[in-house]
Amino acid sequence: MLAGLSAVCYILWASLGAVMTVGTFFPHAFAEHCGVRHPKIRGMLMLMEVHVSFRSEMPMHLLVFKCLVVKLTAWLGGFGYWVPWMVYYALDIPTMVACVFFFWEMLQDKAIIQQTLTSLGSTDTLTHFMDLPWLLRLVNPAWRPDQVLKYPNICYATHDEVKDAIRQTNNVDVQYKLRLDVYTPAQPSKKLRPVILHCHGGAWIKGTKDIFYPYQKLLVSQDGWVAVNIAYRLAPESPYPAHLYDYKRALRWVKKNIHVFGGDPNFVVLAGDSAGGHLSAMTAMTANDPEWQPGFEDVDTSVRGVIGLSAAMDIQGDQYRKQFFLDRVMVQASVEQSVLDYHSPLARLQKKEMADNKLVPYLLFAGQRDALVDVSVGRHFKAAFQQVSNECSLVVLPTSHHIWYIFWSPRSFYGAQLIQSWCRRLHLPYDKNK
Repeated sequence: MLAGLSAVCYILWASLGAVMTVGTFFPHAFAEHCGVRHPKIRGMLMLMEVHVSFRSEMPMHLLVFKCLVVKLTAWLGGFGYWVPWMVYYALDIPTMVACVFFFWEMLQDKAIIQQTLTSLGSTDTLTHFMDLPWLLRLVNPAWRPDQVLKYPNICYATHDEVKDAIRQTNNVDVQYKLRLDVYTPAQPSKKLRPVILHCHGGAWIKGTKDIFYPYQKLLVSQDGWVAVNIAYRLAPESPYPAHLYDYKRALRWVKKNIHVFGGDPNFVVLAGDSAGGHLSAMTAMTANDPEWQPGFEDVDTSVRGVIGLSAAMDIQGDQYRKQFFLDRVMVQASVEQSVLDYHSPLARLQKKEMADNKLVPYLLFAGQRDALVDVSVGRHFKAAFQQVSNECSLVVLPTSHHIWYIFWSPRSFYGAQLIQSWCRRLHLPYDKNK
């Protein structure tokens, strides 16, 4: 009985793994074939991208786990039948080979990222992940440095703003979305340090601030930056633009209070992944606009730069994205086209609504295998940006998926070093003039 059950479980598990491996190689065709791009079931596309992203970023961990499963199945007697053996040779061994290939693909991104560093005028050289300290850390995808302090769950909204949020949603728990975490070096600095303010992704409807990203770990532990991760109200309970209001409020809190944690309120860089990249761009593009900072119109909300990781810089590039944003994020049947254009960073650039003096430097990452935010979004954004300013850098990672930046992997390690170098160069002129 136990042998038969283990055989069935192994067959199902190995078959699903083989299917998802194919999806990792061909995500766009896989998404089209499965029909998961439709707005009503876009959540399935998100789940698929999360799965294949982890498969692509942690293939060696998966390989070890698969070997353990095979050993366990054999110990339970599951290979006493011929079907599991057939699945093992026909599906599981090719999947294991694919895991090794995925790892090799990640290593090829080092050359691309090093080339980007050189094009930016940097003389920095990427540290290889095979250096023993980093190799040991990559074994633990969630590794974090010891010399970092965390100050969690600080409310950034005023008392009246919290009351309004509760009244609008009739949900007292919404107040927990109006909070942020601050990460600082354990050893205080004699002078105020630059600040990186990160906004999480999740398609504007989910997500968490509780991820300490690899690039933040390098900036805080090695360069002494202060990192801030924000939560914000989510749709459909709180339709957009509640997200933008909250981001502005978090930035207001940083400008007024971050000096207490050793951060410099005059040097703040925004960062965001996926939907958070969209919100970061919108926050930068509406700096000091009183329409989006009611009650604190006089607060300076200008920033020094924007980093976008698989950033959704276009909310209406195709019918699926546009319908999803209307139905699930704005929670409206229709709006004026001008409203969508205003809240789409790409459209704002294409319509030439942004002057050069209102644009800050951008560093964007895009993956060619990203089925959620197509690589063309980043390319079109950079092309439109260059019509106004040349301060936009785009890094295209040929084999990366949507979520490549959350846990330690060779790819995220090299990408984090590029962000670290870009931030250093951005801060250097300011630091010299202080």
